[in-house]
Amino acid sequence: MNKNTIILFAIILGLAVFSVIYDLNQKPKMIKSVPTMDASTKAISSNMAPDISFKTINGDYLSLSDFHGKVVMLNFWASWCSPCVKEFPAMLNLMKEFDGKLVFLAVSKDVKKIDIERFLKRMEKTHETEVNSNFFQVVWDKDKLISEKTFNTLRVPETIIIDPQGNMVRKILGASPLWETQEIRDYFKGLF
Repeated sequence: MNKNTIILFAIILGLAVFSVIYDLNQKPKMIKSVPTMDASTKAISSNMAPDISFKTINGDYLSLSDFHGKVVMLNFWASWCSPCVKEFPAMLNLMKEFDGKLVFLAVSKDVKKIDIERFLKRMEKTHETEVNSNFFQVVWDKDKLISEKTFNTLRVPETIIIDPQGNMVRKILGASPLWETQEIRDYFKGLF
């Protein structure tokens, strides 16, 4: 290699390394369509949610369309994810508060089904009614077909809110204190 080629290669390599480091240090830019919503939310242009079919951890076969007429919190999580574990009780409480109008569909990216079952047993100690509700469904996305292939969700937690007509209307990236606020309650009431 000649001297100019080596210098050009070093500059390109340096720019690539700088670009990766810069991207890792940037927080995702979010669009707020509702002024009172938390900055960790992102509005989704009205897109119909794909009518996925799935098998729950209890062995029931369901489709997203089974929840037509209800608001769905489609939550991607894992039992090893501490932010997921932290926000889970607040989401269960919301589901209970809206008594049949709000469905909590938890799609787990855990590697082992036993880890999900253990987590649910722990949750049941403090949220027995909610964990055993028909409005709380848990799916083990073993092959990541729902999370990564269908919804392009690579990190957890991530939640997509689906309105009663089946439109994906909001995406919440990362753990959020939003689940415990009056703002999210008002937002859900506006969707019913």
